[in-house]
Amino acid sequence: MIILGPMIILGWIIPSLVWIGYGRTINSKMAWKITTTGLITPWVIGSVVKLYLESIGKVTLPWSYFLNPKALTMFIPATIWWGLPFILLAFMSRYLLKKDLLGIHSNRGKFLLLMGTLIGAFIGAAKIFISVFWLFDAVIILVPVWTLYFSFLLTGLAIGWLLARRADAGIHKIIQ
Repeated sequence: MIILGPMIILGWIIPSLVWIGYGRTINSKMAWKITTTGLITPWVIGSVVKLYLESIGKVTLPWSYFLNPKALTMFIPATIWWGLPFILLAFMSRYLLKKDLLGIHSNRGKFLLLMGTLIGAFIGAAKIFISVFWLFDAVIILVPVWTLYFSFLLTGLAIGWLLARRADAGIHKIIQ
C-alpha cells in the first residue's frame, strides 16, 4: 500500500495540477479543467487500487461490474456526488476571475489560493478513495464521501491563503 500513494501523486495529482494551472494565472478554462479532473479522480484512483490489488493477488470485483449499463446509472450520479468539492472549487475559480476573495487582490495571489486548495482536495480525495476502493461496496455510493476529505481541502485553502497573502504583500511592496 505504501507504493500506491507515490504512484497516485506522480501519475495523477501532479499531472492534473500542471494541466489545470498551465499558464500560472487564473483563466476561464480553469473551471472546466477543475470539474473534469475532480469528476475523474475517484475512478482513476479506483482503477489504480484495483490494478494494485490484482498485482498482489487479491480478489477484486471484475471490470464488468463497473462498466455494466445498469451500474453506470448508479455510478454517474455518484461521480457527481463524490466530485462536489471540485465542482465548488470550479465555481470559486470563476468567482476569483471577477472579484477578490479573502483579501487576495492580485491574480498571482488568487492563483496560489486556488492551487493550494486544489492540492488539499487532491490529497484528501486520494487518501479517502484509496480506502473506498480497497474494499469496495456499492453502499458507499450513498455516503457523502466528500465530507471525509473536506478537512484536507480547508487545510489546502489555509496554506494557499498564506502563500497568496505573501504574494500580495510582495506585489504591494514592489508597487510602492
